[in-house]
Amino acid sequence: MSHKWVKSKKIRVGNLYFGGVPENQIVMVGTVFDIKDRAVIDHKKGIFDRQTIKREIENADNLAMELGIGHTIDVLAETPEAMVNYLSFIFEITDSPIMIDGTTAEVRLAGTKYAYEVGEVDRIIYDAISPDTPDSELFSIREYNVKTSVFYALNPADFTPQGRIKVLKEKLAECSEKSQVKQFLIDTVVFDAPSSGLAGLTFNFVKKEFGYPTGNAPLNATWMIEDSWPFSEKAYLGFEVALLTFLQTLGADYLFYERPRNAADIFPSVAAINGILAYSLKMTGEAIEMDVNTHSLYRLFKRIAAKEKPW
Repeated sequence: MSHKWVKSKKIRVGNLYFGGVPENQIVMVGTVFDIKDRAVIDHKKGIFDRQTIKREIENADNLAMELGIGHTIDVLAETPEAMVNYLSFIFEITDSPIMIDGTTAEVRLAGTKYAYEVGEVDRIIYDAISPDTPDSELFSIREYNVKTSVFYALNPADFTPQGRIKVLKEKLAECSEKSQVKQFLIDTVVFDAPSSGLAGLTFNFVKKEFGYPTGNAPLNATWMIEDSWPFSEKAYLGFEVALLTFLQTLGADYLFYERPRNAADIFPSVAAINGILAYSLKMTGEAIEMDVNTHSLYRLFKRIAAKEKPW
């Protein structure tokens, strides 16, 4: 590897730990209810096919557990009404942490308020605080006792790792103080497909400077070119998987992978790379301790060697 591996500290959200990869499991984040989600009937009211969403999430949860990786859900809504409708269902069908996402602060805060009122605030992740988040939103986050948030390492004037670290140094502590959020998942923000490399190279800088788990949403960038992709659908899927596993090798602790229905096409490769990274680092002298019952190295490769299905 061309750079020194840096492990982040582990932070707990609900029943899941983020960070410490590859000794710990990488966490994959699946988005539901986005604008292209075919299970959504009405994005404004939050009406959707419940059986489809339940099946997709349960299948992804089960596959992640079998492969030795973590899984959580990002709930994306367009209106406060839709957000509450979505969350009331999602809280019932999965025990995983839930990211509360939304097109506006009003939508995100409606979801946060609902989680607070129904006693689920300890397992939510606010998605997201950025360097430009206004004080009014930060103080509302504080009011609802949010413990964990995504924070965007966003510096439009400088995409380099140094530019992103600069903005984190300037704004992270201030935003933490105003919101009273104490745990962060740092998103190094992929702007487009070519910028994913710079975003990935930022991981170790963030972990060394702040210690927080890091990741991003690289497939947001692939969505931009999906309609103009000049090759086959199989080649497009290969590109997406390659991009995710590339970012793993640069140190991602969590990655957004689009929708839960895609888990079967993506998780096996991610689990394999998590295992290979852990094995490689351990064999080259890193202090890597893997749980033989749960780590993807054992959950996947030993079962393959024994000709057992790992799921």
